[in-house]
Amino acid sequence: QGAFMSGLLASLLTPFFAFHCWLTANNLTTIEFCEKRDSGGLRSPYDVGVLANIESIMGQAWTLWLLPLGTPPGNGLFYPRQDAPGSTECRCRQCGAVFANEE
Repeated sequence: QGAFMSGLLASLLTPFFAFHCWLTANNLTTIEFCEKRDSGGLRSPYDVGVLANIESIMGQAWTLWLLPLGTPPGNGLFYPRQDAPGSTECRCRQCGAVFANEE
């Protein structure tokens, strides 16, 4: 009975965990994945490489990744983009206005 429950949970949670590891490696949210899946392109403009993607979510100190301490880098409004390396601009989706980071 215990082995069946363990196997059932493992068979359900392993694909869920693998999918979220893939999302993290590609710097996508679940909503972005669903939107881009329907349009055909799964490439995120915020995908700046696997290690940089993980650091943008978990923080730069890998020793703290499993502990709920610290904060991710940045201010939460501006993120590096692959189409503009080094740029921290934010473009409004509705009107196209560009806001520069003024830090």
